[in-house]
Amino acid sequence: MRNVFFLVATLFAGTAQAIPISYEGDLSNGLLNFATTANENLNSSELWDFWTFQANAGDSISLSVLRQEVNHDPIMAIWFGTESDTDAYTSFFAPSLNNILVGTFDDNQQNLFNGPFNDPLANTTLSFTGTYTVAIADHTADSIDCIGGCDYIIQLSGNTVTVPEPTSLLMLGLGLAGFGLFGRKANL
Repeated sequence: MRNVFFLVATLFAGTAQAIPISYEGDLSNGLLNFATTANENLNSSELWDFWTFQANAGDSISLSVLRQEVNHDPIMAIWFGTESDTDAYTSFFAPSLNNILVGTFDDNQQNLFNGPFNDPLANTTLSFTGTYTVAIADHTADSIDCIGGCDYIIQLSGNTVTVPEPTSLLMLGLGLAGFGLFGRKANL
């Protein structure tokens, strides 16, 4: 009997799996991205929309989410880094399993419908170079729903700090070393 219980417990324990993140896309400077998120999904990370973008330490960015439906109340969070599955994210207001929360943004800019809530806008200077993750969710009340999902537009814009790639620096160094050796050989 003990072996049967162990087998059943093992089977049920093995069926709970994390849901892999399906990213909506990569955000590029100035481009408008159109998407739809699920209704009332603030507490269900498996229903969040995930986006990524690349940035350098010192970049000043503006990331805007504009609802396209009056009953949508979007909220946005930004983390430095990426995760492979939704279980790594437990809250819009906390770090994920392996990533640093940059911030949560809500009701920072006027929406197209003049209420009842405003839309998220992040104006921030980033601290790290690499990939950032953005999540969008809807946190409307149970009585207010979008029909078939909540449409929104997300746009990234900002000032990029140019950081030379290590390969470029290596090529520059090799070129200068080559000139130094060539100049030294010509003097002999």
